[in-house]
Amino acid sequence: MTMTALVAPQPPRMTASSKIMQAEETMREARRYLGLGMPPSMFGSADTQDAMLADVCDPRCEPEVAESVIGRIDFPIADAAIANSFGERINLFSQTDGNPPPGFSSLTNTLSTPGMPNSSMVLTGIQVRIMVENEGRLIRGNLFQPTAAISQPASFDVMSANDQTRCLGLAVGQVAPIPCELLWGEAVWKSMLDFVFAYEFAWIKNHQVALIKEPLTAIARIDPFAEAIAAGMAFGSNHDRIRLANQQLLNLLGAAAPQMMPITHKRLGSYTDGGALNAADVTPTRDEDGSPTLFGGPGVPQNLVGRSPYRFDRPMYWPLGQPMGILFVLNNPLFQASMQRWLSVTGGNGGNPGLDLNLPFSPSTLMPGGMAPTTLAGDAATELTEDPLPIPVGQQTNTNRAILKGGTAFIEIDLVGKRVPQAWKPCVLKAIKAGAICAPMGTPDMTMAA
Repeated sequence: MTMTALVAPQPPRMTASSKIMQAEETMREARRYLGLGMPPSMFGSADTQDAMLADVCDPRCEPEVAESVIGRIDFPIADAAIANSFGERINLFSQTDGNPPPGFSSLTNTLSTPGMPNSSMVLTGIQVRIMVENEGRLIRGNLFQPTAAISQPASFDVMSANDQTRCLGLAVGQVAPIPCELLWGEAVWKSMLDFVFAYEFAWIKNHQVALIKEPLTAIARIDPFAEAIAAGMAFGSNHDRIRLANQQLLNLLGAAAPQMMPITHKRLGSYTDGGALNAADVTPTRDEDGSPTLFGGPGVPQNLVGRSPYRFDRPMYWPLGQPMGILFVLNNPLFQASMQRWLSVTGGNGGNPGLDLNLPFSPSTLMPGGMAPTTLAGDAATELTEDPLPIPVGQQTNTNRAILKGGTAFIEIDLVGKRVPQAWKPCVLKAIKAGAICAPMGTPDMTMAA
């Protein structure tokens, strides 16, 4: 009798394609477990944890802000603050709530410990939002340095050298007013648009490894966005804006701060007293109480590449107690210099003062007859006076301008996702092991969840 050996059946040999299919199936199961790509209703009402995680991870669901920081800037700011707070790195998440860095008027940070999350989180993206002044206008006036001798002279729409000498009652040695332009809102738009081009968003772990590094032009958004249907023109009141601008000058420069005067008189011409001395013929006016105002602002159009919020390819798990290096890193110094100029009360950059409080239109002498743009001396064009027998009188005007800024901007950074309570951690850990969620900082808080 022949004995036949019993051999245990061997499992089929797995090919490379079979391994790939098995890995894909594991990923599908993990995604199904978390609800990625599936509506939360698939889980029913009994499985609340999975349904909540589905809300977090499903890209079709509305994003939820887990942590946020918002900094407010009131324009303009001091030159010293620019070098400290708007240099090579801007790190708002490292600031304590209610303790804004120099140059910021206020700061709100939901992290009780700066740079350290209050709880473990599953994050699906980030959002960088910049909110700018929603109105822009040019307000004309004159910038004057008040003294004990005279508090405020009349403010003409235009003044000649003769007018300044004979019509304002200036004390000996007192500087005449400088024609002034208050850029309300416009300076905010210019500065924040330059900010987006000057910096990139970086998420750093362990102080040196970049998890995310993207130009702000790709992920940030500026509100409001003045599209054709969103922008409009109106006639805005100037008086309160001039008051706010003057208050900011006092805050930054102290008692020695110059003050902007609204235009109170309109120049009609000039007359002479017997042909010897020439002075302005003016009349009171309220024509400059308001200015044409654009309601709206610049924006960064969103598209499939540049989107807000910026969604991660895979959700990211960030454990409790691990530091978060979220900051803006300088990318283009040319745009940074322009950004700082529009931020600065003097128009400087790098902490150095600029010329905006007495700005010539050219660094060289361009006017004929030896007239320099920074002086009132020299030859002048003639004006026919309003005397009974009109005579031509030479009139010289100041070509310098004082450029003032006003308005408010907010810089906001949001972490999009959801905090993870202890009861969720087994579900999240399973998804991490399957590769459905990445964990760049590991899972040191999940020893009990395994």
